[in-house]
Amino acid sequence: MTQPHPAPHTLPLPPRPEARPGGEGAANPLETLPALARAYGDLVLIGKTEEGAPMCLVSDPHLIEFIHVQTGRLFDKGYQNAAINTLLFGNGLVTSEGDFWLRQRRMVQPAFHRERIQAYGEVMVDAARRYVEGVRPGETRDVHSDMMHLTLDIITKTLFDLEMGERAEPFERAMNDMFEADVLLRSALRGGEEHPEAFAAFQDATSRIDRFVADLIRERRAEGGEDRGDLLSTLLAAQDDERRGMTDQQLLDEAKNLIMAGHETTANTLTWAWWLLSRHPEAEQHLHGELDRELGGRVPTLADLPRLTYTTQVVQEAMRVIPPVWTVGRRARADLELGGHFIPAGTALVMSQWVVHHDPRWYDAPEEFRPGRWAGDLEKRNPRYAFFPFGGGPRVCIGENFARMEAPLLLATIASRHAVRVVPGPPVEIETAITLRPRGGLRATFEPRGGETA
Repeated sequence: MTQPHPAPHTLPLPPRPEARPGGEGAANPLETLPALARAYGDLVLIGKTEEGAPMCLVSDPHLIEFIHVQTGRLFDKGYQNAAINTLLFGNGLVTSEGDFWLRQRRMVQPAFHRERIQAYGEVMVDAARRYVEGVRPGETRDVHSDMMHLTLDIITKTLFDLEMGERAEPFERAMNDMFEADVLLRSALRGGEEHPEAFAAFQDATSRIDRFVADLIRERRAEGGEDRGDLLSTLLAAQDDERRGMTDQQLLDEAKNLIMAGHETTANTLTWAWWLLSRHPEAEQHLHGELDRELGGRVPTLADLPRLTYTTQVVQEAMRVIPPVWTVGRRARADLELGGHFIPAGTALVMSQWVVHHDPRWYDAPEEFRPGRWAGDLEKRNPRYAFFPFGGGPRVCIGENFARMEAPLLLATIASRHAVRVVPGPPVEIETAITLRPRGGLRATFEPRGGETA
């Protein structure tokens, strides 16, 4: 694929400066990115990076697959907004590159072996059952806040063998402060209004998150590193080929990456699933029918998942309609040809799950919520990267199997006991930060459906 001279075709450049992606105070990227792809094709120049290199939007699943598979050879992760992402993720798996990334990936991977992940199914269901038991019939709650709290309980129990208790509130406050500042910072970078105070707020919030995680690691080190069956035990025991373990800083970065990725994305998936089900009563009725038929009022177990096909389809469709991670990026290591176009070294390649997941070439009526569309192996009939909520290639999300098990188990546990009804009000706005969140949360009423708890 690499070629020494420019290909015959240079990238199409949108002529209008306002056609660039934006955030608050600029054009909405959830509108502009699909419009750019429709108007100019599957490979289009959309701007420049902070270093002045070209930035391209790639929307062809076959090109996206090539880029993902060739990451580490022809492409680097090449994260944009380096100052923000370094503060947020440190030098963990999300941002590290090259030999260091490969070393860390090999050391972290045993924590996510299938047998170890399956052992956490009971933790997930138990947390969801306790959540359901704490909901009063007819109560109105912020379901997004609830899902964040629930998935945080699960990731800290599976990662640190820790019951959050009183620690949850200050950690969640730091997370919310970080995301609020992140929205403002990324908006400014996309051409929106400047918010000079946002970076200081972002630094403060990420420092609080770092202190929280560092304290947990220090406590475990002080206990002597006993294997407690959690992910941290695996990380503490991990060694590379030269029998070197992780430093405290490496443990901090990897644990922080796992906490943020492991609860934020699943919480958003579940939040949007409740919102979509509330707007589509026929899908909700189908879901409840399956849960009543297969579970008969009891809580699910991991063994039930293969039979909860529609429940899994609801999760898949929620991730398609509103993907929790909505863009990924790579950077060309050298000049190359991609899709018949010349791509100079250093070019940033932006691939948007939001754009591809709403492409009518792969999904009939893509704006509609239709969980049943996944019946008949749609994921296998479509190109491999027409659906890529977890990325792919060597840098596929290390927690993919964890998330694919957790989300349907939590959905099944809660929906078997309650119908979640979003409170009528102003239209729900999607906040474009690192992930897609409902701006201001999501208020919903819980109506009991029977079962053991009711």
